[in-house]
Amino acid sequence: MNARKLATIAALPLLAIAATVRADITSDLQTPDDQTTFDNSANLYSLAWRHAIDKYTTLYIDYAMTDNHADAHYDLGAGGHGVTTDCHDSTPMAAFDPTTGGVTNTGPHCFSGGRLQGVSAGVAFKF
Repeated sequence: MNARKLATIAALPLLAIAATVRADITSDLQTPDDQTTFDNSANLYSLAWRHAIDKYTTLYIDYAMTDNHADAHYDLGAGGHGVTTDCHDSTPMAAFDPTTGGVTNTGPHCFSGGRLQGVSAGVAFKF
């Protein structure tokens, strides 16, 4: 089983008493593999702004971009930034058909490479 290696750099400067900005760069280093030469590494860049209106209410804006290398297929997802995609593109699963002796369908397909971006904005209220 191959283990992935991660390297992260983060900065969290204080802009004012009520506002913060955070910048992160995470590099997912290529999976060690003596069998292939695939470049399945990726980089995640994120930027977050928070502004506390009072002790209960905070405004926020977050931006994230996943920059996949040629053979990587990471995605931005609801479970957190940088989750691995499950390769489902709505193409039916390939399966052996015993009635014909052949294989039906061709999926699912993984779309490797690419640059995915997302923005999230809102209000967080603690009660």
